[in-house]
Amino acid sequence: VAASNETLLEEALAICNTIAETPREVVVHGKKLLLDQRDAPLDTAYNLASQHMIEGMRLFSAKEGIQAFLEKRPALWKAEESEIAQTLALVKDGVAVVGASADASRASH
Repeated sequence: VAASNETLLEEALAICNTIAETPREVVVHGKKLLLDQRDAPLDTAYNLASQHMIEGMRLFSAKEGIQAFLEKRPALWKAEESEIAQTLALVKDGVAVVGASADASRASH
């Protein structure tokens, strides 16, 4: 199915927004799993995924996400101020920064 450029852009931005709203530790954890699974046999990949899920449940983000769900409220993700400051410092050197803001109330944290 061919999509128009406008539809494609809307879908790409929706995916980008979802990633930007995801806590950094979750994205990093997911990337690590993908790298660990690369070229692994299927049974090994399943075992790695199971271990990562168990480890993931220990993350602050998992605990906050579950609690927010139970309380029927938006999750309040911790801002990683030192990492945000480092990332924003790259802007002066001409590095494009996506999903970083000095405003800790933004979902991109």
